[in-house]
Amino acid sequence: MKEEMLVKCADELIDDKEQLQQYLKDIYTIETERYSLQEAEEELKYRIENAGQAQVQERVESYYTYYFKEYLGNLKFTFILGIGVTALVFTILILMDFLTNDAPYWIGTGIGKITILIAIVLPTVKFIQSERKEVGEYEARKENNRKAVEEDKVRIENELAEVPNYKKNMNKCRKNIVDCEEKLQKLYDVGVLFPKYREFVCVSQLLEYLLSGRCEDLIGYTGAYNLYEQELRMNIIIAELELISEELDAIKENQYMIYNAICQANYLLREVKDNTAIATYNTEVIATNMMIYNRYYY
Repeated sequence: MKEEMLVKCADELIDDKEQLQQYLKDIYTIETERYSLQEAEEELKYRIENAGQAQVQERVESYYTYYFKEYLGNLKFTFILGIGVTALVFTILILMDFLTNDAPYWIGTGIGKITILIAIVLPTVKFIQSERKEVGEYEARKENNRKAVEEDKVRIENELAEVPNYKKNMNKCRKNIVDCEEKLQKLYDVGVLFPKYREFVCVSQLLEYLLSGRCEDLIGYTGAYNLYEQELRMNIIIAELELISEELDAIKENQYMIYNAICQANYLLREVKDNTAIATYNTEVIATNMMIYNRYYY
């Protein structure tokens, strides 16, 4: 196998502003690819593990089980209503008898019969109306449940049909992650960056300093290394990738490059359900990495 040789040395890249920026852009590109692929791999793994799981349970209880379990309170309400009406009418009768001792006998007996009739009929009518309403609601919920179960079955079939493609794309992601790591190691081995700064967040920030014109070099008092350390100590920037992901909107102004990279990864996550899109991205990664690699090695 032919031994790989460097096309350009570290000193040449450091001394040339444009070449230094290109070098950091190349590392940033592959670091972004690796991060995006890792996130996509995890999402694909999750989809594979959870594919085909039912999310809607079929309603199997009878109407009477449902009714007496959920709406027994209606019967209690009508019973209490009947007692209340009866008590109210008889209270009125007692007051009438107390105030009008000479009231004819038929008044008391007639009102008493009416009271009993009201006490029976009113709760019964109320109960029948309530029961009809609950029957309608039960049938509607049962039909909605039936439709939801059918839709869930279709979703399950579609997910299971996609599993082979998910597995295929997940394997491609894993292969490209390994390729990204190998390419990154070769780029870092060029020796431009001090070992302490050879990681995703730091490279993104150093590149931002150079592209924005805040710095022109890496080293020195006005260099990107020094500015990075200052802003890190002053808590102007965040170095931990996990924390950056949790506070994405908060870091946009001061850490735009890493913000942009994570947004790209999030976009890829939304495309994971589209097997063609993720397959296309994997193909693009292979071509991009090879082009970058050939810029520094032959």
